[in-house]
Amino acid sequence: MISPRLKPFAVVLACLVVAFSALVAPMTAQAQDKSALFINLTNDDPWKVAMAAFFATNFGLKQDHKPVVIFVSVQATSMFHKNKANVRAEQFGKTVHEMYREFQAAGGKVLVCPVCMKALSMADTDLIEGAEVASVKTVNEVLFRTDTKVLAW
Repeated sequence: MISPRLKPFAVVLACLVVAFSALVAPMTAQAQDKSALFINLTNDDPWKVAMAAFFATNFGLKQDHKPVVIFVSVQATSMFHKNKANVRAEQFGKTVHEMYREFQAAGGKVLVCPVCMKALSMADTDLIEGAEVASVKTVNEVLFRTDTKVLAW
């Protein structure tokens, strides 16, 4: 039995499973489709930030989709500051930063919105290792490809 405190999370998880199934089914039917993946991450909830990395790594990169980019903006920007190194994604038993290191080690790219960084008084040197300040060029290289799939968290 699910505790009342965890029930909202269970509902969210069930919705994510349905969404993943909807995404995976077409991939199975079209095994040759290895499109690019662009994830727009705007939320600073550690679970959601971690889910974006988990999905991008396991459903994107490990399935040979390339490139896979996570574009970080709005509230999510703060999670990519070095001082958030100890924020844990309890569902995965790791820190959020550990999950993003794994994502990057698998070939993923993290682009952080410069306007959002400025709003939070973040400098380039404040970003976690491997994260890059986004530019029009780096975003457009993936976002506007005809084979790019876009997800949002």
